[in-house]
Amino acid sequence: MASKRIKATKEATFRGGTAVVQEIFRSPKFGTIAGVHVVAGSIRDDRPVTIHRVHTRVHDSLIIESLRQYTHDVEVIGFMEEGGIGLGVLGDLEIGDLITQEADSE
Repeated sequence: MASKRIKATKEATFRGGTAVVQEIFRSPKFGTIAGVHVVAGSIRDDRPVTIHRVHTRVHDSLIIESLRQYTHDVEVIGFMEEGGIGLGVLGDLEIGDLITQEADSE
């Protein structure tokens, strides 16, 4: 009986994610938006990202300003899904760059 009252409070472990930049949009209001396709794991809006270009780390610990799918703000873009990642005024982004998030350390 007592075990029914115990609630699991441990959150699921985040496995990290990788997205490929397919398009780049620049907006005076929103800054740089990377149109991406997630190829591994998922991308979450509450974690910093790193940008890689040809096996070289270009930017580190960037904060995601917005995460969108179509016209909706979302918290996560999942595996094999497409979306837009708002990165503020970042000017150095190219098609083919990888945007990654690190997994939780255990």
